[in-house]
Amino acid sequence: MTALGRLVQELAAVSVRYGVESLPDGAAAEAEVRRLDILVAELIDALKKHEPFTADALEQRHNDERVRPETVRPVVDRPVAPWEMPVIEMPARRRGRWW
Repeated sequence: MTALGRLVQELAAVSVRYGVESLPDGAAAEAEVRRLDILVAELIDALKKHEPFTADALEQRHNDERVRPETVRPVVDRPVAPWEMPVIEMPARRRGRWW
């Protein structure tokens, strides 16, 4: 069986075990994220016994790439102050001779 097949079976077993079908969509996703976060933390702790440098690098990467509101939510559009507006150079027609 492929790794993807095993993952699908594991997710199905977890959803049946925790009764994820009865949870609202957001709660089920949050429960799964929490479960996977705990699993990653346990794996990093187990790896620290044998390869501490690799475990520290993985832990740092796990914390840096974590999805947070400040990294996901877009910047809210707001009115721009006059000094923040970009200056647009408009070419002007030259005047004719004055004499």
